[in-house]
Amino acid sequence: MAIFFIGLGSQPPVSMPNGAIELIKSSDEIFADVYTSPWRFDLLSTIEDMTGRKIKEAKREFLEDIEGIIELAQNKDIAIICMGDPFIATTHSAIRIEAERRKVKVKVLYSSSFVNVLFGELGLHFYKLGYIGTVTNSPPSALASVYLAVKQALEAGRHSILLLEYDYESKFHLSPKDALLKLLETEKSLRGRLFEKDLALIVASRVGFSDQKFTAGYLEELVKMEFGEPPHSIVVPAKLHFTEEESLKILHKISERYIKAFGAKGKPLITVRTETAIEKTKRALRWVKENFDKEFFERFGEIIENVECYLDDSERFLREGKLDLALIEACYAEGLLDSLRFQGYNIRW
Repeated sequence: MAIFFIGLGSQPPVSMPNGAIELIKSSDEIFADVYTSPWRFDLLSTIEDMTGRKIKEAKREFLEDIEGIIELAQNKDIAIICMGDPFIATTHSAIRIEAERRKVKVKVLYSSSFVNVLFGELGLHFYKLGYIGTVTNSPPSALASVYLAVKQALEAGRHSILLLEYDYESKFHLSPKDALLKLLETEKSLRGRLFEKDLALIVASRVGFSDQKFTAGYLEELVKMEFGEPPHSIVVPAKLHFTEEESLKILHKISERYIKAFGAKGKPLITVRTETAIEKTKRALRWVKENFDKEFFERFGEIIENVECYLDDSERFLREGKLDLALIEACYAEGLLDSLRFQGYNIRW
Protein backbone atom coordinates (compact mmCIF):
# COMPACT_ATOMS: atom_id res chain seq x y z
CA MET A 1 0.00 0.00 0.00
CA ALA A 2 1.20 3.53 -0.70
CA ILE A 3 0.74 7.31 -0.55
CA PHE A 4 0.76 9.11 -3.88
CA PHE A 5 1.53 12.84 -3.82
CA ILE A 6 0.30 14.39 -7.07
CA GLY A 7 0.99 18.00 -7.99
CA LEU A 8 -1.52 19.44 -10.46
CA GLY A 9 0.74 22.27 -11.60
CA SER A 10 -0.05 25.93 -11.95
CA GLN A 11 -2.79 25.66 -14.60
CA PRO A 12 -4.73 22.44 -14.04
CA PRO A 13 -6.00 20.39 -15.68
CA VAL A 14 -3.68 21.21 -18.64
CA SER A 15 -0.60 21.37 -16.37
CA MET A 16 -1.17 17.98 -14.73
CA PRO A 17 1.93 15.75 -15.08
CA ASN A 18 2.01 12.58 -17.17
CA GLY A 19 0.53 9.67 -15.29
CA ALA A 20 -1.58 11.78 -12.93
CA ILE A 21 -4.93 10.65 -14.33
CA GLU A 22 -3.94 6.96 -14.26
CA LEU A 23 -2.57 7.21 -10.72
CA ILE A 24 -5.75 8.91 -9.47
CA LYS A 25 -7.88 6.24 -11.15
CA SER A 26 -5.87 3.42 -9.57
CA SER A 27 -5.98 4.81 -6.01
CA ASP A 28 -8.36 3.42 -3.43
CA GLU A 29 -9.06 6.87 -1.98
CA ILE A 30 -8.29 10.33 -3.35
CA PHE A 31 -7.96 13.46 -1.24
CA ALA A 32 -7.72 17.02 -2.57
CA ASP A 33 -5.64 19.28 -0.32
CA VAL A 34 -7.84 22.36 -0.01
CA TYR A 35 -5.94 23.62 3.04
CA THR A 36 -2.42 24.58 1.95
CA SER A 37 -3.25 26.33 -1.33
CA PRO A 38 -6.26 27.97 -3.00
CA TRP A 39 -8.28 26.04 -5.56
CA ARG A 40 -10.36 27.21 -8.46
CA PHE A 41 -13.78 26.32 -7.15
CA ASP A 42 -14.89 24.23 -10.18
CA LEU A 43 -11.64 22.28 -10.47
CA LEU A 44 -12.52 19.31 -8.26
CA SER A 45 -15.60 18.48 -10.30
CA THR A 46 -13.53 18.80 -13.49
CA ILE A 47 -10.98 16.25 -12.26
CA GLU A 48 -13.77 13.94 -11.06
CA ASP A 49 -15.27 14.03 -14.56
CA MET A 50 -11.87 13.29 -16.10
CA THR A 51 -11.10 10.35 -13.81
CA GLY A 52 -14.54 9.00 -12.99
CA ARG A 53 -13.56 8.99 -9.32
CA LYS A 54 -15.01 10.70 -6.26
CA ILE A 55 -12.52 13.03 -4.60
CA LYS A 56 -12.73 13.95 -0.92
CA GLU A 57 -11.78 17.41 0.33
CA ALA A 58 -8.81 17.19 2.70
CA LYS A 59 -8.93 20.05 5.17
CA ARG A 60 -6.56 21.02 7.95
CA GLU A 61 -7.82 18.42 10.43
CA PHE A 62 -7.15 15.59 7.98
CA LEU A 63 -3.75 16.75 6.73
CA GLU A 64 -2.39 17.40 10.22
CA ASP A 65 -3.50 13.97 11.43
CA ILE A 66 -0.34 12.30 10.14
CA GLU A 67 -0.87 9.17 12.22
CA GLY A 68 -4.33 8.71 10.73
CA ILE A 69 -3.02 9.13 7.18
CA ILE A 70 -0.25 6.59 7.74
CA GLU A 71 -2.70 4.06 9.20
CA LEU A 72 -4.98 4.51 6.20
CA ALA A 73 -2.05 4.03 3.80
CA GLN A 74 -1.06 0.77 5.47
CA ASN A 75 -4.20 -0.80 4.09
CA LYS A 76 -4.99 1.24 0.97
CA ASP A 77 -3.37 3.19 -1.85
CA ILE A 78 -4.25 6.81 -1.19
CA ALA A 79 -3.62 9.83 -3.38
CA ILE A 80 -3.18 13.36 -2.09
CA ILE A 81 -3.59 15.85 -4.93
CA CYS A 82 -2.71 19.50 -4.58
CA MET A 83 -2.32 22.66 -6.56
CA GLY A 84 1.19 23.40 -7.78
CA ASP A 85 3.96 21.13 -6.55
CA PRO A 86 3.45 18.74 -3.59
CA PHE A 87 6.44 19.75 -1.50
CA ILE A 88 6.07 23.49 -1.57
CA ALA A 89 3.77 22.71 1.43
CA THR A 90 5.68 21.59 4.53
CA THR A 91 2.60 19.67 5.68
CA HIS A 92 3.15 17.20 2.84
CA SER A 93 6.84 16.87 3.70
CA ALA A 94 5.93 15.90 7.27
CA ILE A 95 3.59 13.19 5.97
CA ARG A 96 6.24 11.90 3.59
CA ILE A 97 8.94 11.69 6.27
CA GLU A 98 6.69 9.76 8.63
CA ALA A 99 5.62 7.43 5.81
CA GLU A 100 9.24 6.63 4.96
CA ARG A 101 9.97 6.09 8.65
CA ARG A 102 7.06 3.63 8.87
CA LYS A 103 8.06 1.83 5.65
CA VAL A 104 4.97 3.02 3.76
CA LYS A 105 5.69 3.38 0.05
CA VAL A 106 5.64 6.93 -1.33
CA LYS A 107 5.36 7.97 -4.97
CA VAL A 108 5.56 11.61 -6.08
CA LEU A 109 4.46 13.32 -9.28
CA TYR A 110 6.12 16.71 -9.27
CA SER A 111 4.80 19.69 -11.19
CA SER A 112 5.22 23.41 -11.65
CA SER A 113 4.45 25.52 -8.59
CA PHE A 114 2.92 28.95 -8.23
CA VAL A 115 6.28 30.22 -6.99
CA ASN A 116 8.38 29.39 -10.04
CA VAL A 117 5.55 30.50 -12.37
CA LEU A 118 5.29 33.83 -10.55
CA PHE A 119 9.01 34.51 -10.79
CA GLY A 120 9.10 33.28 -14.38
CA GLU A 121 6.27 35.61 -15.41
CA LEU A 122 7.89 38.59 -13.70
CA GLY A 123 11.39 37.75 -14.88
CA LEU A 124 12.84 37.83 -11.37
CA HIS A 125 15.80 35.58 -10.58
CA PHE A 126 14.59 32.55 -8.66
CA TYR A 127 17.84 32.15 -6.72
CA LYS A 128 17.18 35.58 -5.17
CA LEU A 129 14.02 34.37 -3.44
CA GLY A 130 14.58 34.87 0.28
CA TYR A 131 11.22 34.40 1.96
CA ILE A 132 7.72 33.05 1.39
CA GLY A 133 5.14 33.74 4.07
CA THR A 134 1.43 34.18 4.59
CA VAL A 135 -0.40 37.31 5.68
CA THR A 136 -3.30 36.06 7.77
CA ASN A 137 -6.58 37.68 8.70
CA SER A 138 -5.25 38.26 12.20
CA PRO A 139 -4.46 41.27 14.38
CA PRO A 140 -1.41 43.19 13.09
CA SER A 141 0.56 42.11 16.16
CA ALA A 142 0.46 38.53 14.85
CA LEU A 143 2.37 39.57 11.72
CA ALA A 144 5.63 40.47 13.47
CA SER A 145 7.39 37.30 12.25
CA VAL A 146 6.36 38.01 8.64
CA TYR A 147 7.49 41.62 8.96
CA LEU A 148 10.91 40.70 10.35
CA ALA A 149 11.46 37.93 7.78
CA VAL A 150 10.76 40.33 4.89
CA LYS A 151 13.07 42.88 6.50
CA GLN A 152 15.84 40.29 6.80
CA ALA A 153 15.38 39.17 3.20
CA LEU A 154 15.62 42.74 1.90
CA GLU A 155 18.79 43.33 3.91
CA ALA A 156 20.28 40.27 2.18
CA GLY A 157 19.20 41.53 -1.26
CA ARG A 158 16.52 38.87 -1.65
CA HIS A 159 12.91 39.02 -2.80
CA SER A 160 9.89 38.01 -0.70
CA ILE A 161 6.51 36.56 -1.65
CA LEU A 162 3.54 37.18 0.63
CA LEU A 163 0.67 34.76 0.15
CA LEU A 164 -2.74 35.92 1.37
CA GLU A 165 -4.89 33.79 3.65
CA TYR A 166 -7.86 32.02 2.13
CA ASP A 167 -10.53 29.65 3.39
CA TYR A 168 -11.89 27.08 0.96
CA GLU A 169 -15.09 26.41 2.89
CA SER A 170 -16.20 30.00 3.33
CA LYS A 171 -14.57 31.08 0.05
CA PHE A 172 -12.86 33.89 1.97
CA HIS A 173 -9.76 35.48 0.46
CA LEU A 174 -7.81 38.22 2.24
CA SER A 175 -7.57 41.09 -0.24
CA PRO A 176 -4.24 42.79 -1.06
CA LYS A 177 -5.68 46.05 0.28
CA ASP A 178 -6.57 44.55 3.66
CA ALA A 179 -3.25 42.69 3.87
CA LEU A 180 -1.29 45.89 3.27
CA LEU A 181 -3.37 47.82 5.80
CA LYS A 182 -2.50 45.17 8.39
CA LEU A 183 1.20 45.49 7.56
CA LEU A 184 0.94 49.28 7.87
CA GLU A 185 -0.42 48.76 11.38
CA THR A 186 2.41 46.32 12.16
CA GLU A 187 4.87 49.02 11.10
CA LYS A 188 3.53 51.33 13.80
CA SER A 189 4.62 48.93 16.53
CA LEU A 190 7.89 47.61 15.05
CA ARG A 191 9.05 50.89 13.46
CA GLY A 192 11.60 49.29 11.17
CA ARG A 193 10.81 51.72 8.34
CA LEU A 194 9.73 48.89 6.09
CA PHE A 195 5.98 48.83 5.42
CA GLU A 196 5.70 52.58 5.07
CA LYS A 197 3.77 54.52 2.44
CA ASP A 198 6.74 54.72 0.07
CA LEU A 199 7.55 50.99 -0.02
CA ALA A 200 7.47 49.81 -3.66
CA LEU A 201 5.66 46.50 -4.21
CA ILE A 202 4.05 44.32 -6.86
CA VAL A 203 0.57 42.83 -6.45
CA ALA A 204 0.30 39.64 -8.52
CA SER A 205 -3.29 38.79 -9.44
CA ARG A 206 -4.58 35.46 -10.77
CA VAL A 207 -1.16 34.12 -11.76
CA GLY A 208 -1.49 31.27 -14.23
CA PHE A 209 -4.97 32.31 -15.35
CA SER A 210 -5.71 33.91 -18.70
CA ASP A 211 -6.48 37.24 -16.99
CA GLN A 212 -3.38 37.41 -14.78
CA LYS A 213 -2.17 40.91 -13.95
CA PHE A 214 0.80 42.48 -12.20
CA THR A 215 0.35 45.89 -10.56
CA ALA A 216 3.38 47.80 -9.26
CA GLY A 217 3.08 50.78 -6.97
CA TYR A 218 3.93 52.39 -3.69
CA LEU A 219 2.09 51.03 -0.69
CA GLU A 220 0.08 54.24 -0.29
CA GLU A 221 -1.18 53.82 -3.86
CA LEU A 222 -1.92 50.10 -3.66
CA VAL A 223 -4.09 50.37 -0.52
CA LYS A 224 -6.50 52.53 -2.52
CA MET A 225 -6.96 49.95 -5.29
CA GLU A 226 -9.30 47.02 -5.80
CA PHE A 227 -7.77 44.00 -7.55
CA GLY A 228 -10.79 41.93 -8.48
CA GLU A 229 -11.20 38.18 -8.23
CA PRO A 230 -8.61 36.16 -6.26
CA PRO A 231 -6.13 34.64 -5.90
CA HIS A 232 -3.63 37.41 -5.23
CA SER A 233 -0.17 37.61 -3.72
CA ILE A 234 2.27 40.40 -2.94
CA VAL A 235 5.90 40.52 -4.07
CA VAL A 236 8.39 42.62 -2.10
CA PRO A 237 11.29 42.97 -4.55
CA ALA A 238 14.84 43.57 -3.39
CA LYS A 239 17.30 45.62 -5.42
CA LEU A 240 17.08 44.38 -8.99
CA HIS A 241 19.69 43.01 -11.37
CA PHE A 242 19.63 44.86 -14.69
CA THR A 243 18.12 41.83 -16.43
CA GLU A 244 15.30 41.81 -13.86
CA GLU A 245 14.73 45.50 -14.56
CA GLU A 246 14.48 44.82 -18.29
CA SER A 247 11.99 42.01 -17.74
CA LEU A 248 9.68 44.17 -15.67
CA LYS A 249 9.85 47.04 -18.16
CA ILE A 250 9.40 44.99 -21.32
CA LEU A 251 7.07 42.23 -20.13
CA HIS A 252 4.82 44.25 -17.86
CA LYS A 253 5.48 47.93 -18.68
CA ILE A 254 6.33 48.67 -15.05
CA SER A 255 7.36 52.28 -14.54
CA GLU A 256 11.01 53.21 -14.05
CA ARG A 257 10.17 55.07 -10.83
CA TYR A 258 8.96 51.85 -9.19
CA ILE A 259 11.80 49.77 -10.58
CA LYS A 260 14.38 52.11 -9.07
CA ALA A 261 12.50 52.14 -5.76
CA PHE A 262 12.52 48.35 -5.35
CA GLY A 263 14.90 47.34 -2.57
CA ALA A 264 15.26 50.87 -1.20
CA LYS A 265 14.01 49.69 2.20
CA GLY A 266 16.72 47.06 2.51
CA LYS A 267 18.65 48.71 5.33
CA PRO A 268 19.57 46.69 8.43
CA LEU A 269 17.25 47.38 11.34
CA ILE A 270 20.17 48.69 13.43
CA THR A 271 20.85 51.27 10.70
CA VAL A 272 17.22 52.35 10.72
CA ARG A 273 17.23 52.65 14.52
CA THR A 274 20.44 54.70 14.44
CA GLU A 275 19.23 57.04 11.70
CA THR A 276 15.96 57.54 13.57
CA ALA A 277 17.77 58.40 16.80
CA ILE A 278 20.10 60.84 15.00
CA GLU A 279 17.26 62.55 13.18
CA LYS A 280 15.14 62.80 16.33
CA THR A 281 17.99 64.21 18.44
CA LYS A 282 19.02 66.73 15.77
CA ARG A 283 15.45 67.95 15.51
CA ALA A 284 15.23 68.40 19.28
CA LEU A 285 18.64 70.09 19.35
CA ARG A 286 17.52 72.65 16.75
CA TRP A 287 14.43 73.35 18.83
CA VAL A 288 16.58 73.90 21.94
CA LYS A 289 18.82 76.39 20.14
CA GLU A 290 15.83 78.31 18.83
CA ASN A 291 13.88 78.46 22.08
CA PHE A 292 16.25 78.75 25.06
CA ASP A 293 18.09 81.85 26.24
CA LYS A 294 21.72 82.71 26.97
CA GLU A 295 21.40 81.72 30.63
CA PHE A 296 20.40 78.18 29.62
CA PHE A 297 23.48 77.77 27.41
CA GLU A 298 25.77 79.21 30.08
CA ARG A 299 24.49 76.53 32.43
CA PHE A 300 24.21 73.56 30.04
CA GLY A 301 26.52 74.51 27.18
CA GLU A 302 28.92 71.64 27.89
CA ILE A 303 26.05 69.13 27.67
CA ILE A 304 24.94 70.58 24.34
CA GLU A 305 28.51 70.35 22.99
CA ASN A 306 28.68 66.72 24.04
CA VAL A 307 25.38 65.99 22.32
CA GLU A 308 26.79 67.44 19.10
CA CYS A 309 30.02 65.44 19.45
CA TYR A 310 28.14 62.19 19.99
CA LEU A 311 25.98 62.91 16.94
CA ASP A 312 29.06 63.59 14.81
CA ASP A 313 30.66 60.34 15.99
CA SER A 314 27.46 58.39 15.33
CA GLU A 315 27.24 59.66 11.75
CA ARG A 316 30.92 58.89 11.15
CA PHE A 317 30.59 55.34 12.47
CA LEU A 318 27.50 54.90 10.32
CA ARG A 319 29.45 55.89 7.19
CA GLU A 320 32.25 53.49 8.16
CA GLY A 321 29.80 50.61 8.64
CA LYS A 322 30.48 50.36 12.38
CA LEU A 323 26.81 49.98 13.16
CA ASP A 324 27.02 48.95 16.83
CA LEU A 325 29.18 51.95 17.68
CA ALA A 326 26.97 54.25 15.63
CA LEU A 327 23.87 53.22 17.58
CA ILE A 328 25.65 53.55 20.93
CA GLU A 329 26.81 57.09 20.14
CA ALA A 330 23.36 58.08 18.90
CA CYS A 331 21.81 56.77 22.13
CA TYR A 332 24.35 58.72 24.22
CA ALA A 333 23.40 61.91 22.37
CA GLU A 334 19.69 61.27 22.77
CA GLY A 335 20.07 60.37 26.45
CA LEU A 336 22.09 63.47 27.29
CA LEU A 337 19.56 65.78 25.71
CA ASP A 338 16.72 63.88 27.32
CA SER A 339 18.37 64.33 30.72
CA LEU A 340 17.56 68.03 30.55
CA ARG A 341 13.92 67.13 30.98
CA PHE A 342 14.75 66.03 34.51
CA GLN A 343 16.02 69.56 35.12
CA GLY A 344 12.52 70.80 34.34
CA TYR A 345 13.06 71.82 30.71
CA ASN A 346 10.25 70.78 28.40
CA ILE A 347 12.16 69.93 25.21
CA ARG A 348 10.11 69.32 22.10
CA TRP A 349 11.19 66.11 20.37
